Amino acid sequence: MPTSPTGCPSNSRAASSSASPWRALVIEPTVLLLDEPLSNLDAKLRQEMKTEIRVLQKSLALTTIFVTHDQDEAISVSDRLVVMSAGKVEQIGTPREVFERPASAFVADFMGFANLVPVRIDGEGRGQLRNGMSIAIDKASPIRGEGLLALRAEHMSLSSQPMNGKMNATEATVETLTYRGSFIDYLVRLDDDTRLQVRGEAQSPFMPGQRTFVAWQPEAGTLVASAQA
Repeated sequence: MPTSPTGCPSNSRAASSSASPWRALVIEPTVLLLDEPLSNLDAKLRQEMKTEIRVLQKSLALTTIFVTHDQDEAISVSDRLVVMSAGKVEQIGTPREVFERPASAFVADFMGFANLVPVRIDGEGRGQLRNGMSIAIDKASPIRGEGLLALRAEHMSLSSQPMNGKMNATEATVETLTYRGSFIDYLVRLDDDTRLQVRGEAQSPFMPGQRTFVAWQPEAGTLVASAQA
């Protein structure tokens, strides 16, 4: 069976999809629009094509608008990101700026912050969760009053013992765990019924129903305005 330059069968949907961005280059455009170009590809080919698109775009010095609903694609092929919701621009910035400092709850959710925890900002550098726990927060945030603390699952940890005083920590109960090979994704529930997603090591799993401590460094959390604000 004949193959494409990517090694896929030339009569396959994957080959057709992977070739489509390059057909537009025949007319030597000044701006290239790619609208979900990788959506029909399998995971391995999608990764290869992201690299190819980035290399080609740089080598041709071609302005490219890449439309996607995949945050990994967005940060890996771009120099600047424009995150939009319902036709409204939520944030513009470099991939690092948007990934590390989302400007809204929508952007935080899109960029992979698995936890958006309601928090009341008591003063500079301090906040309070719904369970009454006082936590250290980002001093530089302009948000006051009610807000959301955005936390990534991989920036949190579980322990059978209380953490050191420099970390924010509270008790929780493990509800579910999902084995992912090199790590485990946990869903834990705080005493006020707040649920958090935590990514832990696969070597020492906690079991459903087990009491534990969930903790994170103060700088791991990013404050964003609540969706109602």
